[in-house]
Amino acid sequence: MASPRKIARTLKLEQPLEVGGQTLEALDFYEPQLRDILDAPANPGRLGDQMAIWSALTGQPPSTLGRLGLVDAGHMSAIADELSRPFVVAIGETRSPR
Repeated sequence: MASPRKIARTLKLEQPLEVGGQTLEALDFYEPQLRDILDAPANPGRLGDQMAIWSALTGQPPSTLGRLGLVDAGHMSAIADELSRPFVVAIGETRSPR
């Protein structure tokens, strides 16, 4: 049985959302797992593909994340980049000429 995922960061939303009759005031970001990157589409430079990674890290569907205000979306992107940086750096190092 898989253990619950550890929450790495929480983003308090500047513009809370109504989701399913409840107010979403914050987004929890889980510690990234390799599957979060592997299950995402191949081009993380595209916003739609990036949304798949954000969804995996927060557990929120893209339809909810797409309703975020631009300031909250910018914070979400920065946190996701920070959390996935060790993986991106490791991949980059394996591809860099020496």
